[in-house]
Amino acid sequence: MSYVARCCSLGRIHRATRIMAKEESHSIRNGVIATVVGGLILAFVPSFRNLVAWLWGLLRDAAAYCWQLLVAEYGTPGWALLLLAALSLAFVIPRIGRLFRREPRAEDLYKEDRLFGAIWRWGYSQYGVINLHSLCPACQAELVYRETTDGQQPTYFNPPNRTEFICENGHGVVAQVDGDNDYAEERVKREIRRKIRTSEWKSAGHGGGESH
Repeated sequence: MSYVARCCSLGRIHRATRIMAKEESHSIRNGVIATVVGGLILAFVPSFRNLVAWLWGLLRDAAAYCWQLLVAEYGTPGWALLLLAALSLAFVIPRIGRLFRREPRAEDLYKEDRLFGAIWRWGYSQYGVINLHSLCPACQAELVYRETTDGQQPTYFNPPNRTEFICENGHGVVAQVDGDNDYAEERVKREIRRKIRTSEWKSAGHGGGESH
């Protein structure tokens, strides 16, 4: 056998020896892990059984105690006392709940009102009233606005001093608010905020009032 062949053969033997040693070390490691886990399980099982037995005994004693309370003599049978306690709780718990119930806010309920002759609807954000729009009380159509100057077409030298809100379904001018459209909408918002401050929105039935 040549020198090169002997070297290759020795290399293969060395690699086979390393593989066998690695597999043997893995087998030893797995055996140790299995032994440890098995020991933990064997140590835990008695403790778990003891815990179950203790809980069962506790429940059994509690049930026996409750039964003794029910059948004991108090001048009044225990079951009658239990019934009285249940009725008392049924009476008291709802009243306790009312103490912690949050009072509805205007932002939750007040989102519609009849102001200046039209129905107004809106929402709220952190900046106040948003998405304000007007509706016709007769047909619920969205109103369009027209700015006028004493009933005439506004000009550069005669800016609008009144805004009319008109129903396109034939109900004519539904509402009139002083100022141009921007001022009119801000006036409506101010009226909404005023009603919230004075709590008038509550007596208006969440939108059934009328402001002029």
